[in-house]
Amino acid sequence: MQKLAKTNTSAPRVQVVLDKERDTTQFIKYLAHPRFPQHQQNILAAYPDLGQILTNAADDQEYVMSAFVREEYSAHSKDVERIVAEAEESIANVVLPCLKALAELMQYTWPDNREFTAIPTLLPFSPFEGDIFYFSILAELRGRNKVNFPFVAIHEISHQLLYDELANLYGRPAREELGWLLLHYLQEILAPVLMNQEPIRTLAHVTEYYGNPNLQHIYVSPSEIQISEYFRQRYDAAHKRAGYTFLGYIKDVVTTLRAIEMDLAEHQEMWNKHGASLYKDQSLLAVYRRPITNAALV
Repeated sequence: MQKLAKTNTSAPRVQVVLDKERDTTQFIKYLAHPRFPQHQQNILAAYPDLGQILTNAADDQEYVMSAFVREEYSAHSKDVERIVAEAEESIANVVLPCLKALAELMQYTWPDNREFTAIPTLLPFSPFEGDIFYFSILAELRGRNKVNFPFVAIHEISHQLLYDELANLYGRPAREELGWLLLHYLQEILAPVLMNQEPIRTLAHVTEYYGNPNLQHIYVSPSEIQISEYFRQRYDAAHKRAGYTFLGYIKDVVTTLRAIEMDLAEHQEMWNKHGASLYKDQSLLAVYRRPITNAALV
């Protein structure tokens, strides 16, 4: 097990806030998000009547969407209150220890008075906006998977810490330096790399986590290994070398991702077109799983 680096003892504040208006905004945003067309399909699959409701209210969709979200919250009010209370209870004993470990893994120093706000969402996924992130409660409301709030919190907050580190490294916002696609894959690959490290793995109940669904069947050669697992192994190897720094590891990952950026763009285009449905089509899945080959993948 690796020895964690020392950081300052300052700790961030994490609060859970029920905000139906912001949740409504997320519905409106992802029903028409140009980079994530699959999110629209996921929303309409989760709420089969919503598409027709919005079509019938073409001139006032924002108002109708707001009413729809409020009705859903009203129908599940007791369960929502319970889920929010359970999330709040996990902050001191699970989330904050995980964030302490995350900062040490990333060699990140917490600034004073850092705050993160977590908002429950009825979306079937968990978006984030800087220091505000959303955690989906839909599956638990439908009687399926129970919300693992610490898992979502660590995943989303890891993105923001990465943005901070990259801004310090490049002297400008990470998206300006790397572009959307490269940054997206960088953050989504690093989240499972870090979350599969102890003590986060145990505290947040992380089990063989390979990242978001679009990553789980992307493989790289020459070893034909899943992409997040590949970079986790490179992380473990880098950490053993003399003079290791997390930023040095990040630079190495960025260099490799730049070399395969066109391959990642092809995978993203395929995912945008088919989404999780490609897992049901063996011919499509075979194409998607075809390992990326590049000299940078050593």
